[in-house]
Amino acid sequence: MKDSRKKLLQMIYDHDQTTGGPLQIRADGSDTGNDSHTLRNDVTYLKANNFVFEPMSIMRAYVLRLTEKGECLVENGFKLPSDFSTSNIFNIENATNSVIGTQTTVTLNINNAIQEARTQVESCQSDDKAELHQIINLLEMITSEQVPVKKGLFSKFSGIIQRNSWIASPITSILLNWLTTL
Repeated sequence: MKDSRKKLLQMIYDHDQTTGGPLQIRADGSDTGNDSHTLRNDVTYLKANNFVFEPMSIMRAYVLRLTEKGECLVENGFKLPSDFSTSNIFNIENATNSVIGTQTTVTLNINNAIQEARTQVESCQSDDKAELHQIINLLEMITSEQVPVKKGLFSKFSGIIQRNSWIASPITSILLNWLTTL
């Protein structure tokens, strides 16, 4: 990936970590140190590859926000998943939340999903680890019916979830699995 694109992703990431909102930059490239042509090509590339999106349009400006894929790319030092390994070796001891083959009935174990979320939190490099663990503990109490579900239950974690947008996927997955099981 071009250095100008990495720099732009890092700018968006740093802005989001500081303000929790999208980055607005002038289309002439002056905010990035690049010309308008380079900036336009970089934004087009990053959008086409699902690293960023534009939550709103403003004339002569870009309003950019990272996708989960873009955030992971920055947090992993701009290494794409294919950069980590060039071979496909599958050692399956416990295929948590996986369907292998063409089964017509699938059973997912919520406890495995919660443990997997804990592992993700432990391996993340966020300053909000303690609060992320609290979210996972709350999910576990909800799914074991120790805590009743009510509107606003996660409201105190909204800032944490915004700063760590990747956590929304495990939260959603766990809650949907719990809500759809008998």
